[in-house]
Amino acid sequence: MARKVYLTTTFTPAMLPRDYYGAVHMEEVNERVFGRNLQLAARERVLVPAVGHQNTAEILRRKFLLSRSPFARVLVELARGDGVLAAIPQFRAGEAREFTDDEVRNAEFRYFVIVVG
Repeated sequence: MARKVYLTTTFTPAMLPRDYYGAVHMEEVNERVFGRNLQLAARERVLVPAVGHQNTAEILRRKFLLSRSPFARVLVELARGDGVLAAIPQFRAGEAREFTDDEVRNAEFRYFVIVVG
């Protein structure tokens, strides 16, 4: 398992170290595989909650039976060996704002397992 595994709703190269040179492995997985990876990271105590919207975090907590909300507005600064579990909602708001509970609850998600090499 990775040194740290961040649970997010996005992934961007800005999360990588400055002047990073190396491979990033990204795999899209189904909800079941994502949930297994999430439970493993939590069990091994390497999970770092980094979901910046409270209602999205609550939906993910219930969906994956997490013991606590993954809501945390933290700066994700990845290092070699770190991972990201990205549950990315598939809708866009017309303006920058917090999504409503109904929007999140009804959203389809795409799930990615990302490892920084």
